[in-house]
Amino acid sequence: NDYDAAVINASTITGNTSGSGGSALDFYDYGDGNLFQISNSIVGGSIYNDAGFNVTVQNSLLTEALSGVADGVGNAVTAAPGIGAVVDNGGTVALPDGTHVFSHALEASSPAISLAGAGVPATDQIGTARPQGNGADAGAIEFVEVALNVTSPASETTVGATQFQITGTATADSLVRIYSDANNNGQIDGADSVVAQQQLSGGATDFTINTTLTADSANHF
Repeated sequence: NDYDAAVINASTITGNTSGSGGSALDFYDYGDGNLFQISNSIVGGSIYNDAGFNVTVQNSLLTEALSGVADGVGNAVTAAPGIGAVVDNGGTVALPDGTHVFSHALEASSPAISLAGAGVPATDQIGTARPQGNGADAGAIEFVEVALNVTSPASETTVGATQFQITGTATADSLVRIYSDANNNGQIDGADSVVAQQQLSGGATDFTINTTLTADSANHF
């Protein structure tokens, strides 16, 4: 069989395991010498290249150093790629039931930001225009700096109810999430989870999100 050359471009591959030593990607040699290229992507895990394959990686963020694969220009290697869990990150690309394709959003500290080179699509997986910053980002999702202003509560508040409305303004058409802050450190980390959210659309910037409270307890968000 003749296996054509393939290109993986502007993609995020993480949590994937192949049959070759648990690698994230496995390029198997069928002996026809075709070219494979990974560009502008994030790969969490190793890349296994069977002997003889011509595989090049460029402008991509990797969690393990390349071995047996051509190291093209613009790659970065880090054990902390700065990507979020696979969740509904909103966007303009909706499924028939109104939900969105789940995706891995970039964190503000991700080395993937502005790492991409030539050939990046004009929009990302969820419909966001590229680039949003000085350059396009590696991976499936473009990082968007969101301007957020919470108007209520303006400070620590005591309420006698099991729900509270959190209101404010955010960048137009953004997905606003309320996270629990389990350790009250003011940061989103492993112990925190989304408790409520609102997808803004049609150019809207105002949000009103009903958040459930635990009675007779300190609730941190």
